[in-house]
Amino acid sequence: MNRQLIGTWELISFELHTTGGDELSPLGDSPIGIVIIDKSGYMSAQLSRGDRAPFSSDPPPPEEIQTAFMGFIAYFGKYRIDEKKQTFTTRVQGSSNPDWIGEDQIRYYEVQDNRLILKTMPMKIKGLGNIEVVGTVIWKKIEPV
Repeated sequence: MNRQLIGTWELISFELHTTGGDELSPLGDSPIGIVIIDKSGYMSAQLSRGDRAPFSSDPPPPEEIQTAFMGFIAYFGKYRIDEKKQTFTTRVQGSSNPDWIGEDQIRYYEVQDNRLILKTMPMKIKGLGNIEVVGTVIWKKIEPV
């Protein structure tokens, strides 16, 4: 197990890069989030737009629910690390995206100083017209108090 990955990490950036070279920021310019990777083999990640608006009513209108849902990603599960391949794989137990449940989410990882860089394999995004992208997420380690 790679002990440098254990800990709590704060989201610095979340971007999608298309095969055509375009850069997309599906969570806006100021995303917020946290990932916790524990030594027992579990992880939990939450990523959100930093500019999510509160609902205008209770219950909220369907379009506000859709906007809120599209601006938030959360998942958790048991992980495994392959140091030779530099992969961090989570077997997803629960997720805001029901398509991920029971699946493996594979990320290539790199640690630079107090930064954790995670990249996806090329994937097609349904909500973006099935264009192929590679996601890049950069986290900064939160030091214990």
